[in-house]
Amino acid sequence: MYEGEAQARLDRMRAGATRFEGETAAADAAMAQRQYNIGAANTVLTGAIKTGSMFDKYFPQNRRVNGSGTSYLDAGTPDETEMS
Repeated sequence: MYEGEAQARLDRMRAGATRFEGETAAADAAMAQRQYNIGAANTVLTGAIKTGSMFDKYFPQNRRVNGSGTSYLDAGTPDETEMS
């Protein structure tokens, strides 16, 4: 009878350890999923920024050069040739 109770006690301890191990693995998996989601969002945003800068470089449609040689976005104001 004692051996049966001792075996039951060991089985309950093993079951508790296995449950803890499963909970820990689930928490680790959830953390990994969040990290991958953040990485994916970072990739998308980085691509969008690169696309925007390439669009500015190769399609500078709404830009004008001011007197100092730097460009700025056209706010819709007429330039000097249109005013005369």
